[in-house]
Amino acid sequence: MLLGALFWPQAGTVAEELRPREVPEYLGRVNDYASRLSHDSEMILEHISFKHEKQYGDRIILLTIDSLKGNDAEEFARRTLKVWELAGTDEKPTRVVLILLAVQEKRVRIQTSAGMEKELSAEKRAEILGQAILPELKKRHYSIGLYRGFAEIASYLGQKYERRKAMEKDEKAAKQEPDPKQEQKKENKSEDKK
Repeated sequence: MLLGALFWPQAGTVAEELRPREVPEYLGRVNDYASRLSHDSEMILEHISFKHEKQYGDRIILLTIDSLKGNDAEEFARRTLKVWELAGTDEKPTRVVLILLAVQEKRVRIQTSAGMEKELSAEKRAEILGQAILPELKKRHYSIGLYRGFAEIASYLGQKYERRKAMEKDEKAAKQEPDPKQEQKKENKSEDKK
């Protein structure tokens, strides 16, 4: 009788907690399964993500859950991207940033797809967590913390994209040979001034 009680899985036992937590269904950019956001907050985060994706092609998404149920946050975040078909591959990289919030464990993780690992380094993700998200979450201000996280990620990636485009434009201009007609016009203008 004692053996049966020890090995028979029951609700809330260690055996249940060791099962991998199922990844919830992908609903869109904001997946608030822990019900921590107001409707207005969800709409604001949705707008930030939509605007950023439209302008730069990167997708910022959120998943809040009540519990990881014994799963490692990093492994669960990676699995979430894979199940949601947002992880990408080396051949076809995607540009996705996932913010995962597990309420019970008080865990927050910023996970990138393969195509974003170089764009949003581990150091930058830690900085965003420490300066923008965690201070608000510690006060239980979920909407504010997640808003600040979304805004900071969108701003950082947007600035990085704009700098890269400006550098590419400058490099392209430097590589172009001068147009003989343009050079002739410049010479004519300088002679006219004399």
